[in-house]
Amino acid sequence: MDVLQDVPTSLLHTLSQPSPSTCRGERIDFKALGFSEHENAFAILIHDLLTPEECDEIRTAAELVAHGQWDAALINAGGRMVVASHVRLCDRIMWDNAKIADALLARIRPHIPSDIATLKDSPHITSDDPVWSDGTWRIVRLNERLRFLRYQPGMYFRQHSDGFYVTPDESEVSFLTVHLYLRGSSDLRGGATRFFGEDEPGHINTYDVDPSPGACLVFQHHDLVHSGEDVLQGTKYTMRTDVMYRRDG
Repeated sequence: MDVLQDVPTSLLHTLSQPSPSTCRGERIDFKALGFSEHENAFAILIHDLLTPEECDEIRTAAELVAHGQWDAALINAGGRMVVASHVRLCDRIMWDNAKIADALLARIRPHIPSDIATLKDSPHITSDDPVWSDGTWRIVRLNERLRFLRYQPGMYFRQHSDGFYVTPDESEVSFLTVHLYLRGSSDLRGGATRFFGEDEPGHINTYDVDPSPGACLVFQHHDLVHSGEDVLQGTKYTMRTDVMYRRDG
């Protein structure tokens, strides 16, 4: 369900506070992991970006504005949004809210390295298409379209890479994915975000990021194949959005 509604004052106040003192960023070193074709790829796991209570508050707010209705998540197939349960099986609420997006970026941004916050001559992230690789790009905001996802036992999102989102006026483009792990059920098993890469032809390496409540995974769209692994038990909740960039000049 798509919902558009102002953010509850209490939630905005909560998110305007600093992250917990235990918050820290951990860069994922794909070269050390043997991902030879992706050794320069960018991904960072920000531990404890939100408290467990903040996770619950933001999810509850999304469910409230959606009147508790979760719809089947769609995929883009040839320019059309369709249900394709063999690829993606989970539930979704979409909430357009720039205020929450801005509050989350204020917490995330200190953990983004300067060479990622400003992209220049970075084809491993922008791709080598001159439409995107030319010039200097700077982070301006998070996409206000917040996608809340619910995975119950047997649900998943098979291997894929995320596509760039371009605003209708073509002034901004997304280069990074944001996955915020919310608090699921206490008996949650499975549901890792799994990255895939080759260290030699025909040999695939994988690296799993567990859905720890309050953690935030930020990684490049371009050419970084990943999956949402099957939930084996319990319920997993996440929120996904994008980091938007604008080109200088």
